[in-house]
Amino acid sequence: MPDSDRMNKARDDRKVAVVACPDYDPAHVRAALLRALTLLDAGDLIAPGQGSVYLKPNIVMAGPPAAAITTHPAVVAELARVLSGAGYTVMAGDCPGFYSDSPSLRRIYRQSGYTEPVEAAGGHMCDDASGVRVTLPDAAALREIQMAAAMRGADRIINIAKLKTHSLMEMTAAVKNLFGVVPGVHKAELHARFPRAEDFAETLLDLCEHVGASLHIVDAIVGMEGPGPTAGTPRFTGVLLAGRSPHAVDVAAARLMGMKPESMPLLRRAAARGLLSPNFSDVVLVGDPLERFIADPPYKSGGLSEHFLLRTFGRLVPARMKALLRTQPVVLGNLCVGCGCCARACPARAIDMSSGRPVIDRRSCIRCFCCQELCPRRAVELRRGWRAGK
Repeated sequence: MPDSDRMNKARDDRKVAVVACPDYDPAHVRAALLRALTLLDAGDLIAPGQGSVYLKPNIVMAGPPAAAITTHPAVVAELARVLSGAGYTVMAGDCPGFYSDSPSLRRIYRQSGYTEPVEAAGGHMCDDASGVRVTLPDAAALREIQMAAAMRGADRIINIAKLKTHSLMEMTAAVKNLFGVVPGVHKAELHARFPRAEDFAETLLDLCEHVGASLHIVDAIVGMEGPGPTAGTPRFTGVLLAGRSPHAVDVAAARLMGMKPESMPLLRRAAARGLLSPNFSDVVLVGDPLERFIADPPYKSGGLSEHFLLRTFGRLVPARMKALLRTQPVVLGNLCVGCGCCARACPARAIDMSSGRPVIDRRSCIRCFCCQELCPRRAVELRRGWRAGK
């Protein structure tokens, strides 16, 4: 390939479509999706054809569409409608939380408002909870993983993320959403192996590169701010993002939230790998001006970022001071009902339920914040060490 062609291809790969969408009216969503594909010169993805397409939304746990916990069903349904109309077999699904059984998946899809609109659009909500072990020979951190069998078997995957803050990774958008290709309980294994945000970012990048989704869409019509990705507050932003590069899409998503891309562990590591330029200048925005939609004030943070003393001096910080500076999960007794979801989600098995209420072993806690993420009652809060007892 001539150098000029290679440069043009790289530029197209970093192109991100920014398309206004005022609400989740199906006609508005469909028009925005089609416009995004046109802006990306990605008509090949919906050209008449055959084969299977797997749509991968964010369905981290059950929640009504208005709560902004999941990708809105209308976005998935309208893309399913376009693809099924073009002749493709369309499946949609996710691997929520720690669930690894078909009845739980069907229940979560139904409670999240997916089943009826997706199937009416010609798609099928996949309840195959089985996984297959795959090797990642070129990965930096992961050598093998469990991957959802149905996604692995699809001819093409389209990633449909939700714009949300995240307690560990600061933001969840395109790259982080692909962690959902790992079946339920196997997610805990990866959290336990890679508890630090920077290390976990490396595993997410390995996974994202291996999955090789054809397109990445971010539902930012209504995002989530505050203690995301499940306990935050919906925030209207009014836009869809789309691109072939998940990293370029995530740069646009970070800016949309009013945040600096360099503050995101995933984007820092992506730049270090050469997947983006160091200053993110290779991201090309097309469509509506991003400036029209940038959050002002910025999205409220999803967690408590690692204290600058820990980031700067690391091992030099005395143990007692580390304990005071580190973010820790705290169970709110007035909201907790003792369901045990936090204990089942904990990769480090640091939560004891023998008393009927969760008790966190601070020495065993790896601060992955899965307990906060997967608590259905929003009964786990993140606090700095000095406030953990308050």
